[in-house]
Amino acid sequence: MAQLTAEQIQSTVDACRAHLAEIAETFRTGLDCDLRLIAGDPRPFADDTLAPFAAPGLAVSLFLGEQAIVVLIPEPVPLPAWYREPDTSQDNRLQTFAHELSLQLLPADLQADRFSALFAPNLREFVERSSVDPTATVLDLRVFAADAGETDPPVADILVIVPAHVGPTAIEDAASRESDFEEASATLPQSNSDEPNYEDVEPTQTSEPVSAATGLTLDQALRALRILDVPVTVSVRLAERKMPLGQIVALVPGALVTFNKSCEDLLDLYVNNHRYSQGEAIKIGEHFGLKIAKIAVTDERKDHIG
Repeated sequence: MAQLTAEQIQSTVDACRAHLAEIAETFRTGLDCDLRLIAGDPRPFADDTLAPFAAPGLAVSLFLGEQAIVVLIPEPVPLPAWYREPDTSQDNRLQTFAHELSLQLLPADLQADRFSALFAPNLREFVERSSVDPTATVLDLRVFAADAGETDPPVADILVIVPAHVGPTAIEDAASRESDFEEASATLPQSNSDEPNYEDVEPTQTSEPVSAATGLTLDQALRALRILDVPVTVSVRLAERKMPLGQIVALVPGALVTFNKSCEDLLDLYVNNHRYSQGEAIKIGEHFGLKIAKIAVTDERKDHIG
């Protein structure tokens, strides 16, 4: 993608300012951060812009070719304790958060090529490893507790940089998870069958070190990669009931079908037509989403895999 134009930079800033409530909701659903945001006035990037961010925090990059929208979220924001050393599931949650954030920050005519959300020991150094575009605009998002009063001070400021010029090192860092997966997969023998071999991921006796995050040895983790790219169908069911065929064929537009399920009950998430978990319906911008509340049917899931 070519350099962002002045109009695209301005439309990105405008989208961010217009979607503060949706951004706050993304923090709540993605990271369990209950907060309120107030946007400052956009300003040009200056030499002292990064001075307050010489501290640890979450760095989010939304890549547009060799440029990126960078969001610096310092630790005074109530980030979850696990974000510093996330396991596989938690890292997926961080990347989903980055994706959802892009839906609020970017205007309709821009779409990020890649998303990255990771712990940065020093947010200032994270940005300085690349270079900020000379035409960059910065926007301060002042963070308040969701229940803060009119006179309560903010807990932190989030900085949005539009855009940063992303060098090769930063691109490689952002793509490290993807490249590691591809390299590990390339070292594995190829199967003649399209079906995943679940026996390959069964624990075996070994003296190799075991990861504290996953409970797997390196060999087991590499074997598990064989099934990670197997596509599956994911669906969410509101409710279900049995009805006589006569009632089905009698349905017309405007007819009501009632279910014995409370509006407050969790929805079921099915993977390949097998119930996997349950969650709460949420709104993410103009889209429907499901916030997972519990993995409710572990025994059923193991039966189908085994």
